[in-house]
Amino acid sequence: DYMEHTDSSNTRDRIVTAAIHLYASKGYAETSLREIANEVGIKVSSIYNHFPSKEAILDVIFNEYSTWLRETSPQNEDIDDLIAGANLENGMTKDILYNLMFFTFPETESSRYTKMLKILHYEAINNEKINTFMEYENIESSVVFMRNMFNRLIELGHLQPFNASIVSSLLYSIILAYVT
Repeated sequence: DYMEHTDSSNTRDRIVTAAIHLYASKGYAETSLREIANEVGIKVSSIYNHFPSKEAILDVIFNEYSTWLRETSPQNEDIDDLIAGANLENGMTKDILYNLMFFTFPETESSRYTKMLKILHYEAINNEKINTFMEYENIESSVVFMRNMFNRLIELGHLQPFNASIVSSLLYSIILAYVT
């Protein structure tokens, strides 16, 4: 049960965890505060002791995800270390594809942050702040990182030359479709 590990956590954290689970499985618009309260085992009025609105819960999810992304995203200076950890004896191997996917989405499909990404991906349509973040901080930074990694692999002779920008955009699209 996804709430088990939060039993000792405070109510606010349990509300956010329940909202993440419900928003990811049902959608933000389709999830009511009553459903969140039922998941937590509290009354709807208790949610208002912690959050002024359903959107305020979404803001907490957005802020947590964006902070996590900034703190955990690999940087260009990490590329050589990441390449060194992959088996490149036969050129582009599943190690590099696996590493690229988990550099972009470092946890399993059921993880808290993957669920957050799914929520934010769908809410970007309705929320300008989330849309701007998804476009520039999440998508663009991931594609640029992949492009730089591919170019480094080409430079080191592990890959034949190709248009790394196009391949990175396509690969990110495939990964995003898989995760969301």
